[in-house]
Amino acid sequence: MRRSIIILLYFVIIYPIMSSTFAQEYLPGVTEEIFSAIDSKVKSEINIDLYVNNVLNVDSSLGYELGPRWPDVGRIEDPLNQLTNCYVFTANRYYFTQIEDSIGGIIGIFKDGQIIWNSGDLIKISTMIQPGYIWSIKDINRDGKVEIMTTWISMNSYDIWSNGARSPFMFLYIVGWDGSNGTIYNNMDAQGNSTIKISANSLFNIADIEGDGIWELQGGAFPENSEDSLQVNEYNSFVLRTFSWNGQLYDRWPTTPQPSEDDYYPKDRVDFETYAFVRHSNDSLEYSYSLTNLQTSFQDIDEMGLKVNFNPNNFYTSNNCWGILFRADTSAIYIWASNKIHCYNFIKPGYTFSLLSLKSSLETIPTISNFYASGWNTDSYDYYGFINNSKKGYTITPTYPPSLFIALDFLDTIISYNQRSLEFSWITNQTTTNKYDSLFNTAKTQLQQNNNNAARTTLQTALQEVRVDSTDNLTSEAYALLKYNTEYLLENLPEEETGLNIRLIDSQGSLLTGGSLQYYEGGWKDAVNNGDGTFKVITESPSVSLRMNYEYASQTVSNIPVQGNTYTFQTVNATVQLQNSQGDLIDEGTIRYYAGGWRDFGTTVNGVATKELLPNNYSFRMTYAYSNNDKQQNIGDNPTVVFQTVNTTVQLQNSQGNLIDEGVVRYYAGGWRDFGTTINGIATKELLPNNYSFRMTYVYSSNDKQQNISNDPTVVFQTVNTTVQLQNSQGNLIDEGTIRYYAGGWRDFGTTVNGVATKELLPNNYSFRMTYVYSSNDKQQNISNDPTVVFQTVNTTVQLQNSQGNLIDEGTIRYYAGGWRDFGTTVNGVATKELLPNNYSFRMTYAYSNNDKQQNIEDNPTVTFQTVNTTVQLQNSQGTLIDEGTIRYYAGGWRDFGTTVNGIATKELLPNNYSFRMSYEYISNDQQQNIGTDPTVTFSTVLCTVKVSNQQGPLDNATVKYYAGGWRNIGSTTNGEITKELLPKNITFRASYGATQQDKTQDISVNNTVEILLNTEQ
Repeated sequence: MRRSIIILLYFVIIYPIMSSTFAQEYLPGVTEEIFSAIDSKVKSEINIDLYVNNVLNVDSSLGYELGPRWPDVGRIEDPLNQLTNCYVFTANRYYFTQIEDSIGGIIGIFKDGQIIWNSGDLIKISTMIQPGYIWSIKDINRDGKVEIMTTWISMNSYDIWSNGARSPFMFLYIVGWDGSNGTIYNNMDAQGNSTIKISANSLFNIADIEGDGIWELQGGAFPENSEDSLQVNEYNSFVLRTFSWNGQLYDRWPTTPQPSEDDYYPKDRVDFETYAFVRHSNDSLEYSYSLTNLQTSFQDIDEMGLKVNFNPNNFYTSNNCWGILFRADTSAIYIWASNKIHCYNFIKPGYTFSLLSLKSSLETIPTISNFYASGWNTDSYDYYGFINNSKKGYTITPTYPPSLFIALDFLDTIISYNQRSLEFSWITNQTTTNKYDSLFNTAKTQLQQNNNNAARTTLQTALQEVRVDSTDNLTSEAYALLKYNTEYLLENLPEEETGLNIRLIDSQGSLLTGGSLQYYEGGWKDAVNNGDGTFKVITESPSVSLRMNYEYASQTVSNIPVQGNTYTFQTVNATVQLQNSQGDLIDEGTIRYYAGGWRDFGTTVNGVATKELLPNNYSFRMTYAYSNNDKQQNIGDNPTVVFQTVNTTVQLQNSQGNLIDEGVVRYYAGGWRDFGTTINGIATKELLPNNYSFRMTYVYSSNDKQQNISNDPTVVFQTVNTTVQLQNSQGNLIDEGTIRYYAGGWRDFGTTVNGVATKELLPNNYSFRMTYVYSSNDKQQNISNDPTVVFQTVNTTVQLQNSQGNLIDEGTIRYYAGGWRDFGTTVNGVATKELLPNNYSFRMTYAYSNNDKQQNIEDNPTVTFQTVNTTVQLQNSQGTLIDEGTIRYYAGGWRDFGTTVNGIATKELLPNNYSFRMSYEYISNDQQQNIGTDPTVTFSTVLCTVKVSNQQGPLDNATVKYYAGGWRNIGSTTNGEITKELLPKNITFRASYGATQQDKTQDISVNNTVEILLNTEQ
């Protein structure tokens, strides 16, 4: 029956809690210091009238109930590690205080010395007489958060019993916590109290009524109406109240399930796998069972059942939280294991427990039986309905053999075990199942023909295959079913005394297991393997050929008599030694031998490795210092195989043959391996006698050499005295050049002294870089062919010519080499400089202006700049050249160009884009022009007409001026007008007549007629 609601008397539970003075009993992981720190934070940061009454260290409480304050409480879980290093606490005001403040109590989370979240004014002061209690922490609605549930008891709202007695309500508040924020999951009434309430004389409980993984909440209370749940039989006035999740909140909804009191909640929402292992244990077979709850399960597993067909003499559990019950009824015998009440050591999804072991006598054999597992769904244990409210699977259990042994019937049972093992995936593939079907059906045919000897041989072959397949193709269940049942069948077949006995012994005369034997009878056939190093050949032939297979090798003998004979195969204790060049044993060498493939022999210990092998001719392979060496030897003639290393010497010599440092040496053995660093020009290492590639690294460069050290153990690398010269265009050595060479990066070679620098380098093909007067030039050369590298400069000439092609002065030249560098100043129009043969940018500065040209001086060492004869004209509005205009041009500042003579001024300039400025009659006008495209720059004036009038009309003798750095006079009007040629610009004009004057500003390039009206009547 499902556990009934617990009814507690009000004065048994509530009153002692209310009247206590809270002598603190801290939960595990909570210290007085932590408790005080949280209490201090609550008072200082939230409300000074609140005091902390309950603190839970989540890490220390995981997996346990909170007791002993309540007889039954929720479990503490943190499935997503969202409360790691956190303390959950509740705080409230003192009892019975009536303060006009909305906060009556809080739920909070404390971490790293700070309150990281609290519920604020969620819990009203009117609801409380008893401090908040942390009831459970668990993910109850599968929303990816963990729910923190606390209970609070009110003195202002009561549950009225049928006899008129009153019990305060107990409220449940639920916080969904995602690791950083809390969400309230309980519905609230109009007064702001949780709607999840039951009688304080009852207890909250969780149950998964529908088996969907979403937990419902339950508790006892007096019914509020006729439809408020069902009566509890023992207490006519008490009902079971259920609250469910609607996707957002917990409350009693129209869709909330209402179970009957006698309902058993679903406990079969589990997916599981079992693992059974059988082994000999003295005079018994021991069966060990493990259970895995798969990730797809909705429920934790807390019960398991095993159906058996015998009375076990010993069964036990390896977990103290699980109890064992043995129960026999008229239909079956069961061993039932369950999680003890309040232990909560469930098997959670994704976990495996080794739970149950049992022993049976050697008279029993394995069979296939049922395995049951059920999930935890409130403390509702059903000792008699367990089989119907659980998930069923299959495993193996011991059973008694049939009382009447019939070999053919028993063989049919084994054949069915083979088929069902494939069905349960205990045999991993169809090919393996087919193999055993063939063997067992062959044995069945042989038994039907009364050929027990042949059947025995076939069944022995099946056992051999079972041993081989146990590593990959058979699980422990299939292995136990096929092995022990086949052995039982063999034990009950008639014994055969005739035939040839064969032994396999080691070099000391002890029997060796692990071998296999074949005999020739029209073809090679498998002999019966007794599994202890002995074999049986049953044949009607008087003599046979035998082939013993051991450690992948075989030995064949011929014409061995059969009847009444015993033949012995004996292995040799093969010894492989690894010696250095002095004959001393050394480690660590790894040995393999060839027998149809390379097989592991072992690793030397104190220079020696041994292995029992059949006396044959083998190839042995020694691996030492990453290199292999092979040797072939017949161990029947000589069982000791010796490998010896060579003391390999690598020398580094300079061009004079003198030993030098420091060279780093590597050798290739499946990859480049460290050999050592030269000391006094030499490095040594013991290596197996092979042909190796050696690599010497010296001053950042590497050189490789291949050598068979078994022929010559001394490997010599010699450097080349490399000379780099810097010559001018005449072939004379010059300074100062700086040289680098490329070896994984640019490396310093040296600086020329008297035009030469030298360095010892390994004989390779290098790139060399000469840097001279800020410019670099590269050259690649194989110094093993020619050790002298020559760089030669070019006598570079820069000319400055005028527009007529005549050389002129004075031009200043720069060239670009990482920055603009001085080249020189022309003398007689020419400047020269020795430069490395590169492509340069040259810059000529003349008459304050620059002009750039790029040229590869290796192709043409003469760089020519030519000026343009620039002409600037001044024309009047009729196009007639006029004087006198003054011209300037802009080149880093305004520079003098000249003054027009007959309307013209000329100047030689570099072909650039310039701004020109013409000044005429005190007015300046600018014009930009690229003289490389057009060398003639023309400025034109505008004939400006100024008309002056008053109210009567044109006004004569009015004085007219214009402003150009000051007021400039034009003259007096005649017939009200006066004209003047001016550069086109925005100009201010002034007309005056007597005491009257008037100004007007006008752009004469747009309108060259300026009209000014004077008011002479003022």
